[in-house]
Amino acid sequence: MRIYITHHARQRMRERGITRTQVEDCLYHYQISRPGDKGKVVYDYTDEQGYRTSVTATNENDRWVVVSVWRIQA
Repeated sequence: MRIYITHHARQRMRERGITRTQVEDCLYHYQISRPGDKGKVVYDYTDEQGYRTSVTATNENDRWVVVSVWRIQA
């Protein structure tokens, strides 16, 4: 599935030092998903270094639309 990253999400990625690869890893290999606000879904992926990346996205026209991203030490 294709990925579109909104302006807001790109800003958060820059502010938080999150790469596109980390966003892709989260979406393609997420371990947990949960409902977000207004029909969005939050996807969580914990990597081998122990960081959890969370991506809030919608699924539109066979693509993920990423609206926000954050990352914490799990």
